Amino acid sequence: MEAVRRARETAAPAVQEIVRGGRILLTAVSPMERELALVLQDVTDARRLEDTKRELVANVSHELRTPLTAIQGFLEMLEGEVKGDAARAVEVIGRNVRRMSAIVEDLLALSRLESPGVRPALEPVDLAA
Repeated sequence: MEAVRRARETAAPAVQEIVRGGRILLTAVSPMERELALVLQDVTDARRLEDTKRELVANVSHELRTPLTAIQGFLEMLEGEVKGDAARAVEVIGRNVRRMSAIVEDLLALSRLESPGVRPALEPVDLAA
């Protein structure tokens, strides 16, 4: 009813989410000439899927972070100790561990951004620059 009231008062479409009986309904009300068009969409399964995906990304990221940190620590120990082909191998492994760590950090950042209620900090940007 809140969406219907807003649509009537503003003569503009109104969208609202309703939670009833464990279901999530997305309501959209659009004023027409003398009537209102009302659309209800059950988005419960889609929201559950989004939540599951967000949790999976966060959990996988945290689980990958620990072994990557250990590998990076052992590589730092080896860096000055090995010579020749072994040194090149340690360098390649180190580069790939850093790359994987960056991917994990990106996944964690994505997970934080997708969390409910999180809004990015907005700041002015000089477009000419």
